[in-house]
Amino acid sequence: SSGSTNYTVIFLILLVVGGVLFYFQDRFFKPTVNPKSIAVLPFDNFSPQLEDEFLSDGFTEVIIANLAKVQDLMVISRTSIMRYKDTDMSLKEIAKELNVANILEGSIQKKGNKIRIVGQLIEAKTDYHLWTETYDKDIIDIFEIQTSIAKEIAASLKLTITESEKAIIED
Repeated sequence: SSGSTNYTVIFLILLVVGGVLFYFQDRFFKPTVNPKSIAVLPFDNFSPQLEDEFLSDGFTEVIIANLAKVQDLMVISRTSIMRYKDTDMSLKEIAKELNVANILEGSIQKKGNKIRIVGQLIEAKTDYHLWTETYDKDIIDIFEIQTSIAKEIAASLKLTITESEKAIIED
């Protein structure tokens, strides 16, 4: 019966085309990058004390948590970004792997009761600095700095932050 032969041929053609599309999907279907997406890389610890490593990891975690409160923003989880600690990969490579448009990187340096925090928000595809800031404060102001960074990044990405989101970030 030629009718079932035609269906078999059509099925095989569809199977081959589907297989080719699946195999070459990265070339045919480039994943779109959400312009309101960010990965917060682990902040570097430039303090002489090794125990301050916990401070930089904790700081990174709080920044991620604060940014995740902004509904408009897609934030990569802490678990996913920790593998980039001490990596020699470029920001473009990291952004491509995580499929994000923006990267926040920074450093923390503590000396006595003083703390210096440097943050840089970078648009991955252009390597352009959207925002950069240096904070020189007393260690007791660390929570204020974390809140400030989250707000300034959201503003740099021109995100809509509701009053309730501002209140949550400030808690």
